[in-house]
Amino acid sequence: ELRGNEHLEVAACLDNLAITLNAMEKYAEAEPLYREALNTRRTLLGNDHPSVAQSLNNFGMHLLRRKMYSEAEQLFLQALSINRRAIGDENPETAANMNNLALLYNEQGLFPKAEEQLRQVLEIDGKIYGDVHPQTASTIQSLAFAVSEQARYEEAEQLYGRALGIKRALFSADHWEVATTQNLLGDCLTKAGEYERAERLLIESYRIIKAQFGNDHGRTKRAHERLVALYQAWGKPERIGELQ
Repeated sequence: ELRGNEHLEVAACLDNLAITLNAMEKYAEAEPLYREALNTRRTLLGNDHPSVAQSLNNFGMHLLRRKMYSEAEQLFLQALSINRRAIGDENPETAANMNNLALLYNEQGLFPKAEEQLRQVLEIDGKIYGDVHPQTASTIQSLAFAVSEQARYEEAEQLYGRALGIKRALFSADHWEVATTQNLLGDCLTKAGEYERAERLLIESYRIIKAQFGNDHGRTKRAHERLVALYQAWGKPERIGELQ
């Protein structure tokens, strides 16, 4: 009402609301807000401003969650190009662009490509954030996943352990961030054939995630799927029916 539709403060509000809706998995509601925020920033700032890159990056994450991989990659690469010119490589926004590209490659099964990108991001994160920071832990966790998916389970376990140590220093024991890393580590141990160790981690983390997000959230569903995969690999499918 005060600023009109084409104003940077309005664009920022639209972008933040879209991010919130995306986190709630209300994707159809989020998408037009991302588009409006991006168009407004482009109109007011041109195509080469970091705020335009921020919109591209955020919209790209939305498309990634909807598995629109080609479209997401185009937006991530545009954002990365803008930020490298405008603010350089050793900047949180540029590192976020690189990290999101790596997440995309992980989802596409391009694990060596994701690993290469994440090792670069981790080096930048260390300079920007230091060793004990949520973003550093997140990058290590993503790197561990890429390594695990290449069947280098011992190396992946070490990386997950490093990420878990950082998160335990920053969050409470029953925080979903801690539980997520435990869940991914459990999945790695399943693939390595260490079923008893995997079971402890997967059950504990599944209960925490379900309690905080509910049965219908994507995080809960993925945690449940990893438990099912464990019992199938272990030859104990009867335990699947016991999951609550």
